[in-house]
Amino acid sequence: MNKKLLAAAITGLTLTSMAPNAMASSANYTHCKGVALKKMNDCGAKGHGCAGKAAADFIADEWVKTANQADCDAIKKAIKNPAVKKYLQAISNKINS
Repeated sequence: MNKKLLAAAITGLTLTSMAPNAMASSANYTHCKGVALKKMNDCGAKGHGCAGKAAADFIADEWVKTANQADCDAIKKAIKNPAVKKYLQAISNKINS
């Protein structure tokens, strides 16, 4: 497993889920689609209008805010690694159980 990819995924998803208000004041964030974990999306999609309503992990239309497109791309690249994706889903399952 590439530790840099794992670190990028965990850091990106953790920061975006823990500090949505920090970037909300800036118009310069990116909607990073397809990387949100269950109940950790930043805004509405899939028929709902609220943050924290994603029904599952990695739904294509659910998104989190990232500081820029490069951060989003790094997270997307990281979760293509099956081990990273499995690890993040395990975290999501623990949080949501």
